[in-house]
Amino acid sequence: MAIITNSWVMQGAGIAVRWFNPSLKVFGAGALDSAIEYLGLTTWERVESARSIKELEKALGLDVVQLSKASGS
Repeated sequence: MAIITNSWVMQGAGIAVRWFNPSLKVFGAGALDSAIEYLGLTTWERVESARSIKELEKALGLDVVQLSKASGS
């Protein structure tokens, strides 16, 4: 599991939770590519995750995640 957040509090909480769940890793807001690498997503999963992120951002009226490798660009 990968969590991407810009909150230092959430990053600290994620580190604490990782003691009990070593598969969890917390990434800073600009580390989408690192999170995707950590998850080991296939090319298809990368494209679909980028599409899902864009769809969620549009539905929420946000523009938060920078997509690069995730979108296949």
